[in-house]
Amino acid sequence: MSRAILISPKYSQENCKKKVDEEIKGVEDFSQKFQKMYDDLYNEHYQYQTQYEIDTDNGRHEENQEKYNTLIREMLL
Repeated sequence: MSRAILISPKYSQENCKKKVDEEIKGVEDFSQKFQKMYDDLYNEHYQYQTQYEIDTDNGRHEENQEKYNTLIREMLL
């Protein structure tokens, strides 16, 4: 039985880079916006991870685990 960490679609490198490129134009933007962007992404990750743990019973529910494995595989393609 494998266990996975659920990754939000917003966590893709392309999406993070695009968001930074769009919103961070200089030092002032970095200071004002980057922490909020980080916090938002962290909170989303935490929510996804918590839902994953509930849905898969920490990886022990094999049917739901396989669904998450498929979802994660598709996100990474």
